[in-house]
Amino acid sequence: RHRAVQANRPAIEEVREVWRRLGGGIPRLGEAELARLYEDRLADVDSMDEFRSANLALDLGDFVSDEARARAAALPDAVTVRGAEVPIQYDVESEIGGVARLRLPEKMARTLVEAEVPVLDRPVRFMVMRGKRGTVRAANIDELQEALDRPWFTADEYADDGVPVESRAGGEKRGRGGERARGGGRRSSARGSGPRGSERGGNRSGQNEGSAVGEAPRGPGPGSRARGTKPRGERGGPPGGKRGKGGRRGP
Repeated sequence: RHRAVQANRPAIEEVREVWRRLGGGIPRLGEAELARLYEDRLADVDSMDEFRSANLALDLGDFVSDEARARAAALPDAVTVRGAEVPIQYDVESEIGGVARLRLPEKMARTLVEAEVPVLDRPVRFMVMRGKRGTVRAANIDELQEALDRPWFTADEYADDGVPVESRAGGEKRGRGGERARGGGRRSSARGSGPRGSERGGNRSGQNEGSAVGEAPRGPGPGSRARGTKPRGERGGPPGGKRGKGGRRGP
């Protein structure tokens, strides 16, 4: 990296903002134009020393006049809608030219009507920022509110006809890993997806073998005792007997 790259960024961003605010009324300074400018200045460079000492500093006056900067600065940064300040984001559309995009709160956008949209010197567009759910952009109020009413699906979860995949009866449904499982219905789980009572990943060997379906569980009945236990009188001596040396009970 050349040391001038970082220093040039504020001037580059200002030129691009003036270009957006004036609807493309000045020469564009995009990535391609900037790359050609750097290439022209580095055309005779043959070593790293020459590269480091090359003059790549950009002068703002070479791209935009003071008059154009003043006109761009005079444009409003926000408008008032329903008593609230709504920021304006300027942009350029290839077929139309300059547009003003209103960054609306979602609650306001859902109930906004055409009569409340402010009149500006260019076509108005709309956007609603929804955090992790992304940003909704629209060219008019109806399109914006229709987009806000849609379920939260990502772009690749919509079919070619614009219908969400998961809303189709018996259609494909996208799982957590991004793969689609056919048949719709509930999303299967890798753990415990079999019938209730079955073991995860198969039956455990030696468990509940030989038991019939519907058979009552085996357990101690009336008068029975647990396996391997003896009455107190059969445990090597009478109750209360003392142990002698070696752990054996005495008489």
